[in-house]
Amino acid sequence: YETKKKSGWLCGSSVERLVRRELELSAVEGAVDSLRRLNAAIKWLAQGHSGKDLPESILNNSESVENLPLPRKRRLLIFLNPKSGTQRALPIWKKVVKPMLENDADIETQLLITEKQNHAKNYVQEKKGLASAFDGIIIVSGDGLLHEVLNGVMMREDWVACIR
Repeated sequence: YETKKKSGWLCGSSVERLVRRELELSAVEGAVDSLRRLNAAIKWLAQGHSGKDLPESILNNSESVENLPLPRKRRLLIFLNPKSGTQRALPIWKKVVKPMLENDADIETQLLITEKQNHAKNYVQEKKGLASAFDGIIIVSGDGLLHEVLNGVMMREDWVACIR
């Protein structure tokens, strides 16, 4: 095997090394594509969809990963009382929970830090389009804030849509 190269001639072993390198790169690219598909499937499931709804294009190589029909991001409203318990809720939220939800599970979050009694109740009671704006509410506090949020939701005219 002799092949012309700009700097001269390549011998057979050099060509073999180049071919091997190209095949190895092709295998790596295939593995990267498989990892992207696995990541897409994990995100699909983490966002609350069932495995039965997983698009066929994620499972096979029918199209590139960039064109996969991933669902919209889930959106969560977070109420956090920084004064409850040992007053460690905010640092734990920032260091542990927020990165897990936003980075690992690909979920959008909106944090509302309560400042006074009935702050959360007033927010959910008055928020326009609450049911369509968020997929769920997380309460980081004691049972007082939980009751406050539930009371605010139940005072809404569209409370049935909000609890679905």
